[in-house]
Amino acid sequence: QYDLESRESDGIRFFRLRLVELLESMFTLEPIHFAATFLHPRYRYLRKCTSAEINSCKAYIRKQIKEIAEQEKIKKMIRNRCAERTTDQNTTDDLSDEYGEAEDEVEKYLSMRIDPELIVDNPLIFWKANQKHFPLLSKVARTIHCIPATTAAVEREFSGGGLVMSERRSSINPNNVDNILFLRSVTQ
Repeated sequence: QYDLESRESDGIRFFRLRLVELLESMFTLEPIHFAATFLHPRYRYLRKCTSAEINSCKAYIRKQIKEIAEQEKIKKMIRNRCAERTTDQNTTDDLSDEYGEAEDEVEKYLSMRIDPELIVDNPLIFWKANQKHFPLLSKVARTIHCIPATTAAVEREFSGGGLVMSERRSSINPNNVDNILFLRSVTQ
C-alpha cells in the first residue's frame, strides 16, 4: 500500500495537515448527518464511522421514531374522540398493533437483505417501497431526506423579487408582487 506521508515533501505535508485541520474545524458532523447516511440503503452500515458515531446515530433515530410514535398515538386518540364511538374501544391502544415494534425497526433495517442492483441514488424511492415494512423509520427517512441540500431556490426567488421591485415600482401592491413572482416561477 502506498505510504503517503513518507513520500511527500515537508511543504506538501504542511498544507495537507492544515487542510485537514481546517476541514475538521469547518464541518462538525451532528447525529442527523449520520442518520441521513444511515437511512440511505447503500450506506446503512456506516463502515467508515466509529462505534461511538454509529451508536449516537442509532440513538438519534430511535429518539425520532419514539417522537413520531407518540405523535401518531395522539392523532389516533383525537380521531377516536372525534368519532365519538359508543363501543368500548380503548383509545390508548399501543402502536405496536398498528406499526409493529418501533424499537425493532432499526435492527430489522440493518438485517434486511437488499439487492444491490435495486438500490438507486435517491433513498426516498427505497423508503416509499418499504414503508409497510418500516412505517416509522420510513417517516424519519422522509423527514430527514426532504431537507433541501441548498438554498438556491429561495435565493432565486429573492433575486426575482429584487428585479420586480425596482425604484420605479416601489409602490406596487404586495399581492401584485406575489402574482408576478408566481408567474415568473411557473414560466421558468
